[in-house]
Amino acid sequence: MRCSRRPRYRIESGQFALSTWNPEQLTSDLEWVISSPSLLNSTALPTFEFLPETRTRFQTLDSSDPASFMNEQCRSHRVGDYFEALVHYALRELAGFNILLAHHQIFDGPRTIGEIDFLLEDRLGRTLHLEVAVKFFLHLGGLASLAGERALIGPNPADSLHRKLEHLQRHQLTLSERLDQKVDDRKMMMLGRIHRHFHASLQMDCQQLNSNHLEGLWCRSNELRDFLSSYPAAVFRVQRKPFWLSRELNPEWLAREEFLARIEKHFLGSTSSLLSSIMVKNAAEDLSPVETPVFIVSDKWPEVERSA
Repeated sequence: MRCSRRPRYRIESGQFALSTWNPEQLTSDLEWVISSPSLLNSTALPTFEFLPETRTRFQTLDSSDPASFMNEQCRSHRVGDYFEALVHYALRELAGFNILLAHHQIFDGPRTIGEIDFLLEDRLGRTLHLEVAVKFFLHLGGLASLAGERALIGPNPADSLHRKLEHLQRHQLTLSERLDQKVDDRKMMMLGRIHRHFHASLQMDCQQLNSNHLEGLWCRSNELRDFLSSYPAAVFRVQRKPFWLSRELNPEWLAREEFLARIEKHFLGSTSSLLSSIMVKNAAEDLSPVETPVFIVSDKWPEVERSA
């Protein structure tokens, strides 16, 4: 068994090139990372909410500092890579952990069997193996075969809360058992949102789920016109990757018909899901507009992607 460090958060062939990150956007998304509640119940995993010094340090943060880190470390538009890079920065610079290992591959002879996200050391010298993930699940209720975490499916239906938890618990968190050093604890951190269908209430029997999780909506593309009829005065946008965490700053807002046309054009040639946002002006002029994140999936989701 051996460990190896490899470059992370790097852009791959065919992806768009990023020149530099917007410091204000990074600050907004970093705040989302350190203030978001856990997707799962609090006994299952930690969040930055339980580290009060993190918030104190964030409030005095120079926005150029995370920008420098991200410009050096992260050149990817993948949401997961972007999130992990922000977590890396927060663990080191805001939470005060000593990062012993970050994204280390684990080998069994010549074969790679996995990668440890982080091995941390706290101020008391205790070591923690931490696996992190950001997930957006759509609640697909109404089927007897889909109960609890099995009813929470990703925009790509190959992903689900049930599968993710099994992989983390049975594989990822066991990788540190192969290290030559003592590991005092093993935990996973999962942030994200649960999206309910716009015609349904979010009622489920998933004991793993934190009742205080962040929420959004979802609809199929052939339901979109009906869905948007409830928002006659709103404006709409498609959220670009990797800015799926807080909100994308300075986005292109579209009127209803222009937004519908763009979505219809997308699904003429693709079955990939889109994350959008609806903004409704608040009746009280002194309050900020309300934004609601909405996943739009293909007409046949989840079957069409599963069979693709």
